[in-house]
Amino acid sequence: MKITRILHLEDSLNDSELIHSLIENGCVGFEYLLTDNEKDYLKILETENIDIILSDYSLPDYNGNDALKVAREKYSHIPFIFVSGAMGEDRAIDAMLNGATDYVLKNKLERLVPAIKRAMHEYELENKKKQAEVNLRSKNELIEAQNIRYIKINKELEESKEKAEESDRIKSIFLTNLSQELRTPLNVILNFSQLITGIDDKQQIIDYAKVINKGGNQLLTIIEDLFIVASILSENITKKIKEIQLSDLLDKARFIINDELIKCNKEGLNFSVFDKSPEEDVHVLADYDMFGGVIRRLMLNAIKFTNNGRIEVGYHINEKEIVFYVRDTGIGIPIEKQDIIFDFFRQAEESPTREFGGIGSGLAICKSFIDKMNGAIWVESQIEKGSTFYLSLPLVNQHSPPLSNISNEKHTNIKNGTVLIVDDVESNRLYLDYILKDNGLKVYTVANGQAALDLIKRINAIDKVLIVINILSTDIYELTRLIKKVRPEIPIIIQITSSLPLQDERAIDSACDFLIKKPIEIQELVRTINDCLKKTKAS
Repeated sequence: MKITRILHLEDSLNDSELIHSLIENGCVGFEYLLTDNEKDYLKILETENIDIILSDYSLPDYNGNDALKVAREKYSHIPFIFVSGAMGEDRAIDAMLNGATDYVLKNKLERLVPAIKRAMHEYELENKKKQAEVNLRSKNELIEAQNIRYIKINKELEESKEKAEESDRIKSIFLTNLSQELRTPLNVILNFSQLITGIDDKQQIIDYAKVINKGGNQLLTIIEDLFIVASILSENITKKIKEIQLSDLLDKARFIINDELIKCNKEGLNFSVFDKSPEEDVHVLADYDMFGGVIRRLMLNAIKFTNNGRIEVGYHINEKEIVFYVRDTGIGIPIEKQDIIFDFFRQAEESPTREFGGIGSGLAICKSFIDKMNGAIWVESQIEKGSTFYLSLPLVNQHSPPLSNISNEKHTNIKNGTVLIVDDVESNRLYLDYILKDNGLKVYTVANGQAALDLIKRINAIDKVLIVINILSTDIYELTRLIKKVRPEIPIIIQITSSLPLQDERAIDSACDFLIKKPIEIQELVRTINDCLKKTKAS
């Protein structure tokens, strides 16, 4: 049986004995604690588990209203009953308004025990109500959590379904394209090999043999690409990166390009290939064969999609890398397709009635080769104006020891992070791309905000976003807002010019996580990236 612990605040010994006697006769199972001063009253409330408070209104050294105020501020759950002989109707009303549970006049003490029982009953009901509310809230939270989990599972299932459907779609397109790409040269070989057996004209035989040879080379190219793709996907491809003199690399590229120009047979094309002499003592870190494979595929790509106009192949050298480019005046690539063309078996045009052939492996192989050589590849393109494919490769530091002894030490210990650079200035992207890769980071670069958003939605591995700007732009605010809406955990760094007005600088600072100024200091950027990594890990 639960013991009801009663605290009585009363200065009259006779009154307290009378009240104690009444409670004893009317209540079962109680403990009675008596005090007549503030100090003991507060101490008992702090140290004892009190169930109900009885209080006189007027005390020599304390006031019943003050006792009520303390009880309501700190122990609002404890019922409080005034038991007083000097309490008029106005005081009683005020006491009830201030939170008293009830009041009993000393000349009507027969009401005391029923008042105590009623107060305790209401107290128990209130406790049960609160407990029921807690239980209900807990169940609602559990249901809500289950709903969220259900929604999440459904979303994951839907995403998995979409990925599976997309994978099936790509696989179907690939198999259709592969079948067509294999049948076309195979039919040529079979048909012309039959024709050649029935003719005696030597020149005609030579012409037919050339057609058969061309078809055979087409088949060989497709089969070789499939073998390379299989090796890449199974991670069995090997690389032989070494120091190569730039002049040797350019000779390799010229040989490949001239070979393809002879084969292409397009009279409406003009070509420009490395129109400047190579700098002396420039060495590139590359795999000789992989580099040749990339140049060949980029050249074939430019020739395929450019019927007339110009194809230009060139390069420029930055502080720590060389950037080659293949520029054409062909049909161009839609901006929404510029990311997928580097995926295996994806093409800008994937409809069954597409004008241009191919199985969608060439650019994906280029990207894989460039990644193996610690370089980068990207495209800039406009519809009906043409495309420029860039590929960068690291230069050998002439002041460093030979490659076999080169240390892997970087500027700092940042690694295993993924950064997205958003900048409409190509040279800025190239510079930042190299710095961050040189410090062990994986880097994506885009030229505009929409491309950044598309990439962030597609690639979950991106840890932080580096946005470089030269002037204040409302697009920056909108871009940061949209990025945070999609991926709120990604830290955003904005780089500004030192000449930016303080008012604008503060406005930009409020829109991002970190702010750095131009001219860029490598150590400052590295330190900021480190801070981003720490913030990402802590969140």
